[in-house]
Amino acid sequence: MDISAQFSLLTCDSTKNRIMTILILTGAPGIGKTTTVIHSVKMLKNRGLNVGGVVSKEIRINNMRVGFEFVDLGTNETNVLAYVRS
Repeated sequence: MDISAQFSLLTCDSTKNRIMTILILTGAPGIGKTTTVIHSVKMLKNRGLNVGGVVSKEIRINNMRVGFEFVDLGTNETNVLAYVRS
């Protein structure tokens, strides 16, 4: 099992002359990408940084994946992307 992940950083100058960094994290399912991003966002927010973006999280019932939801990293709002009713 490959437990490696890759990430890319892109720094750009937006129209308001603010520098933003875009992080893209890729890797095999189940290695902790979403968990890493969520913990990193909490740490950055605690340091007073403005963090935004989205992550997708599994929706599980009785240890079975039944769907996915998006989490807005800026507001913590969630929306269901896909859901299978049994």
